[in-house]
Amino acid sequence: QPTAGMLLASNSDANSHHNNKCELDTAVLYPQYSKETCMKRYEVFPGRAGSPLQMAEFEPAPLGDRQVSVAIKAVSLNYRDILVGQNTYFSPISDGLVPCSDGAGEVVAVGKDVRGLKVGDRVATLFFPNWQGGRADGESIAGALGAEGGGVLTERFVAEESGLIKLPDSISYSEAAT
Repeated sequence: QPTAGMLLASNSDANSHHNNKCELDTAVLYPQYSKETCMKRYEVFPGRAGSPLQMAEFEPAPLGDRQVSVAIKAVSLNYRDILVGQNTYFSPISDGLVPCSDGAGEVVAVGKDVRGLKVGDRVATLFFPNWQGGRADGESIAGALGAEGGGVLTERFVAEESGLIKLPDSISYSEAAT
């Protein structure tokens, strides 16, 4: 059973079965990664006692102009994530929410207006992706990852460029995700 402070690392299963439609759609959306198939992520269903966390497959959506697709390499499981899974967090949790806020990975695709990140960059997620500086207010802290907004317990995470930060070479993915 997961505990707070636990670090989870993604691990793709090369032998898993995927349908051809998903493979075709992914090839159209990301031609430079045409061999990729359906992605996997975990979703929370708070009403399912005993097994609120379920693995699901999904097709990556097309990137927006300022969005970045990140191959998640490490995710931290925090006490807050346990509260989300138990639906005891202070705000209600919707079925199908992707949990976890703290993740790190490699940029695999960028939208046409992304200027500060490129494919191959190592990045970490920002807990409050809308808070870019100054005094926090309701708008800037809305959409916290993994509860109010979708989280990072997924093979591919899509965020606005401003919701990610570049990692220095001296920090591992695991260190950046904690």
